[in-house]
Amino acid sequence: MDKYSTYYKCNGDIEVHVFEDGTEHFELPSNYTWVGTEEEEGVFCPRCSEEINYNGEYVCVHCESTYSESELEDHCGCGVTHG
Repeated sequence: MDKYSTYYKCNGDIEVHVFEDGTEHFELPSNYTWVGTEEEEGVFCPRCSEEINYNGEYVCVHCESTYSESELEDHCGCGVTHG
């Protein structure tokens, strides 16, 4: 069994397990949904290039940056969806 340590992000919403090899596994609660474009591609954080999720606001769980829908649309060049 792999050994790991745990820490929390996003005001304690996200549980992150860090394995011995440095791999991080994020456990997102069900109220965090995937954010995509109108073309069904993922939306990635302008700051760190990781996926954006939605939990009432658009948030990157990796760097904990938050964005407005218009900021993400400007970044992607098209509309965004979530759910």
